[in-house]
Amino acid sequence: MYFETIEEARNYYECYGRENGFWIRTRGSEKGRNRSNEVTKVRFVCTKEGKYAAKNQQESFQPLNVDAVDEEEKVIPKKRVTNCSTVKCGCKAYLRIMHDKWNCKWKVTGFEESHNHPLVTPSKRMKMKSNRNMPKAVKDLTKTFHRENIDISKVPSIFGGDFIGFDNRDCYNHLRNENGLEKNQWLQGLFDIRESWVPVYNRGTLFAGMSTTGRSEGINSVFDGFVTHMSNLKEFVMKYEKALSRIVKRENDDDFKSEHKFRIVNDHEFLLKHGGKVYTRNACNKFKDEWSKVFHCKVENVRNGNGFQSFIVKSKDDELEKFEVTLDSQTYEDLEEEAEGSDSDQEEGSDCSE
Repeated sequence: MYFETIEEARNYYECYGRENGFWIRTRGSEKGRNRSNEVTKVRFVCTKEGKYAAKNQQESFQPLNVDAVDEEEKVIPKKRVTNCSTVKCGCKAYLRIMHDKWNCKWKVTGFEESHNHPLVTPSKRMKMKSNRNMPKAVKDLTKTFHRENIDISKVPSIFGGDFIGFDNRDCYNHLRNENGLEKNQWLQGLFDIRESWVPVYNRGTLFAGMSTTGRSEGINSVFDGFVTHMSNLKEFVMKYEKALSRIVKRENDDDFKSEHKFRIVNDHEFLLKHGGKVYTRNACNKFKDEWSKVFHCKVENVRNGNGFQSFIVKSKDDELEKFEVTLDSQTYEDLEEEAEGSDSDQEEGSDCSE
């Protein structure tokens, strides 16, 4: 297979990757030994090719010694890798081309089709980097609207009816006729109680600044940027769908990142590696924070007997903060119920039992 130029080969492989659910990058090129110093070989690879090499790849923590009680044996944490992620997972897929000096074209000399990671599904391919392209005309128009402080959603109302072939009433009539709702009882019932929901009938009513959600700031935050204290009921209903669409889009973005990005951890932190594969990004960050707190505690084995093993867990920052933990590898549920009932009988300084 031959290509006229390097760009043609890259565009071809990029279209192939876009259709199959992966995006590409140029891994490297080789130049000839002649004096012209021209490129003779180019290699395109999957974006997930290679592995991330952390700058601080030394040990983050020393092994935890559960029997360490002396101050000299305290575990001292070292510098950790920053909390970030990468898409690289060592994928071997590639396309290699070489310049054929006899016919002045670029010949395909190597191709690897298989990937070691899940490909992007068709429903999420619009989130791929290679698909996030915007034509120059659209960019210029968007910048003009932003510079003039014009909301894109308000453009139809600015241009007016001369530039729009239909209005809201035409859309309403089209939906009514298409679905056969001319004599629908439910719509007729809404029309009969129009005084309760049409804004024009409520302009003279005093609501005393009453909020739709009372003191629930969490619900109010969902509609930030969509509704204000001046919005009427009709605008709220119209903006409600946009608010839900934003929530769904954010969830889909998080799912896409959780599936196609990997947490960066040190090589010896096998538990964090496993957590990065089974948890979402937010859950993995919370688990990583809890895991780092383990190294701020020291453990003392106090007693063994009757199939149980008890430990005293103390904080290195505050010696007065300690917990007694009793473990049984076979009867966790029964032990937990017993511990809950004996909280009041524990000695002073023991805050909880598990």
